Amino acid sequence: MRTDPKQNNPPLESSLTFLFLQGVASPLFARLAGELEGRGHRCVRVNLCAGDRLFWRRPGAVNYGGRYDEWPAFLRELLAVENVTDLLFFSDVRPMHHLACQEALNQGLRVHVFEEGYLRPDCLSLDFGGANANSWLPRSAEALAAAASSGQAPCRTIDPVRISFFKRAIWDIANHAANLTLPWLHPYYRSHRPYHPMRELFGWSRRVVRRHAFGERPRHLRLLQGFLASGKPFFLVPLQLDSDAQIVKHSDFFDIGEFLTEVFASFARCAPAEMNLVVKCHPLDNDLVPRGRQTARLAAHHRIANRVLFVDGGHLPTLLSKAHGLVTINSTVGTSAFHHGCPVKALGRAIYNVPGLTSEVSLDEFWRNPTPPDPGLHRDFCDVLFSRCLVRGSYYSDEGISLAVPAIVSLLETRASARQIPRRQ
Repeated sequence: MRTDPKQNNPPLESSLTFLFLQGVASPLFARLAGELEGRGHRCVRVNLCAGDRLFWRRPGAVNYGGRYDEWPAFLRELLAVENVTDLLFFSDVRPMHHLACQEALNQGLRVHVFEEGYLRPDCLSLDFGGANANSWLPRSAEALAAAASSGQAPCRTIDPVRISFFKRAIWDIANHAANLTLPWLHPYYRSHRPYHPMRELFGWSRRVVRRHAFGERPRHLRLLQGFLASGKPFFLVPLQLDSDAQIVKHSDFFDIGEFLTEVFASFARCAPAEMNLVVKCHPLDNDLVPRGRQTARLAAHHRIANRVLFVDGGHLPTLLSKAHGLVTINSTVGTSAFHHGCPVKALGRAIYNVPGLTSEVSLDEFWRNPTPPDPGLHRDFCDVLFSRCLVRGSYYSDEGISLAVPAIVSLLETRASARQIPRRQ
């Protein structure tokens, strides 16, 4: 299966019933439902909050206003009444989605889990049965090689897809505004995010002002440019978000501060004296924890302040091509590192944490013995992703949605026609 959709797929002989739960703040789910209904399938939606209603202005919606402990019984009845064959949602670790995933799998239904693209940019992911560390994709070199050789070689050339950060911001703000102004529509709804939307909006606004009005971004880029020009050896540490489910559910770290503490302590003990660390802030960090100050404080505590550079920005491919290695919890930057032959040490549970791709040595040893990923295994890994769950497109632009919707329909119908039910490998 190629990442580009087969535009002339004939409709299936029998229709399917798709139950949609929450997606991201984007029109993609509504557009997808329209395409599926145009091919003779039924689509049902459960709105869990007012923001869900905003992005599903079409028939077939059920508004859930009950409590969390009432959700399993409600869902069980809905699956039976609507004769649901397929369940779709974004992220299988949101509390309501986790329960729904388990119930659907227990009933032998197909579960399709949307996520941000495992390989970025220009792709989104539609995994089968689980996502990220819960993914049911192969997790060993042997299984990846077998899976890659069992199907048609996919097209791994992906043209760039336009992503509108302005539209993403507007859609996200609209979603939060609906939930804040219409809470009585879903009185027991609680967001999966740890921070109140107004706190996050304040943090993002402050960061934008500092980066642009006060020149922080150009200063960071100048510092990074000077550092790279010096030729000093370094390891790259890309930061994630405290609210990221990858950290909350798929690692043993409480937050980014705990992660940095472990990395800095190990680096101080075991890294060669001439080695340095470049700590890169996440592009969507909400600035509620000032990462630069946090990094400086922890570096000073471990007496490596003169060997740690914190940057807010920078060209990631350039950093990956020059770094001696990358240390992460489970960021998708790890998959980008493989493309550049950059050694990766993952300290959390990740879809790509496969022996031969990531380093099997301890973090203490990794500083002195960073082993690059096996190119053949990386090729098998990419082939499996492109064949099974990657879709060219984006949640956050009209162009990206238009590209993604027909490809998603093709993938869903292929799984149905093959009578696929998720099986962990």
